[in-house]
Amino acid sequence: MPTLTSLLHVGASGLRAATLGVNVTSQNATNANTVGYTRRAVMQSPVPGPPEGGNGVATQGPRRIVDRFVERRLLGATSANTDAVSYRRLAEAANFVFTEGQGAITSALETLEASLRSAASEPGDTGRRRVVLTQAGLLAESFRNASNDLVKAREEADKRIAEAAEEVNQITAAIDLLQREIRKAEVTGVEASDLRDQRDQKVRELAALLPVAILDGPFGTVGVTLAGGRSLVNAEGGTLQLRTDVDPATNRRVVLAEVSGADVDITSEITSGEIGGLVAARDGVLQQAEVDLDQLAFDVAGALNAAQSAGFGLDGATGRNLYTPLAGVSGAARSLVLDPAVAGTPEALGFATDPTQLPGDNRGALALTDVFSTAFARGGTATPGGALATMVTQVGSAIQAADTEVSRSDAQLAQVKSLRDSVSATNSDDEMVSLMSYQRAYEASLRVVAAADEMLQQLVQLGAR
Repeated sequence: MPTLTSLLHVGASGLRAATLGVNVTSQNATNANTVGYTRRAVMQSPVPGPPEGGNGVATQGPRRIVDRFVERRLLGATSANTDAVSYRRLAEAANFVFTEGQGAITSALETLEASLRSAASEPGDTGRRRVVLTQAGLLAESFRNASNDLVKAREEADKRIAEAAEEVNQITAAIDLLQREIRKAEVTGVEASDLRDQRDQKVRELAALLPVAILDGPFGTVGVTLAGGRSLVNAEGGTLQLRTDVDPATNRRVVLAEVSGADVDITSEITSGEIGGLVAARDGVLQQAEVDLDQLAFDVAGALNAAQSAGFGLDGATGRNLYTPLAGVSGAARSLVLDPAVAGTPEALGFATDPTQLPGDNRGALALTDVFSTAFARGGTATPGGALATMVTQVGSAIQAADTEVSRSDAQLAQVKSLRDSVSATNSDDEMVSLMSYQRAYEASLRVVAAADEMLQQLVQLGAR
């Protein structure tokens, strides 16, 4: 049967529960704008007692309000978004190389063709020949500049990949340290909410760099793995260390992990996140642009050399190239320069096909001009201008697809963040309502204590009579 003493205990438990509720609600309200903060709640349950009444209220917590399914979705959406953004940024570098305008390859091709047509009308004019050499040199320079820009973009991507791999090591080390503190704190069964918040925020930062998944471990810890299953942070302690190195076969930087004392190339396992996007763009649209540019430079140089070497210069000599012959397709754009036999010597240009008709024979100049309207590029399917237009279209299509993916991933990330916020974020209005509710509960429990105390006092007075 309930006693006045048990009634005091009931009221006291209500005071403790309301006080804890006010403290937790205040913590939520003051951290409404704290990045990574997760809303806390006090879990209350009745203390069972005899049939005539209960023994008050028991509290558990505070506990973080987390939907683990939504948290996992947030990690995936974060990786997908940074993947799309980094891919888009690197694809833009390739697009810039082929942008129309002063100094671009398209402009240089058109200007060289125009100068050859002009020279064909006056094949003996040294001034017009000098303009042709100048424009031929500018075309070579445009190819070299474009190649250098693509190589620079690739090198910058490699540099960022190396920096990101080091960031991964720093973040996993921080997660591992936090896990040790969480394990130490939660052995007693009390949730280390602030430490968990810091750990989860670090995991989100990790997801921005590469695809990750989380597995629940003991005492509040989690295992963090690559999406394919390779462990990055062990729930029991320990991390996977990454480093990068240049693969001599491809001359591209790869991501290595030390596994059982040996380096393992895990680049193919990083399918999203910033590193994944950089690798995909570098080895996709950027690499294809380099290959296509080298092939076009090789084809253009070969066609112009063939036409030039078949003609006769004003000195009656023949067999001279316009550009120094290229050793192969790879690196052709970076190696394209005027041949020493014609550089600075406009008279050496082979504008004639019959040395007995110098200087008026212009058939060699017309043959050089015809190169620009001949389908010898891209395996004999396109003119130089058409091949370049195809390259621009390919890069443009890649950027368009990247734009679509960025928009899609932006929307998906915003949706998942909104879903997470609806569960775990702090709402000031809701906290105000909770605060008022706990205040009222505290006042009610205080009245219970006061009533029990007054009844006891009366009982004591009755016993004294």
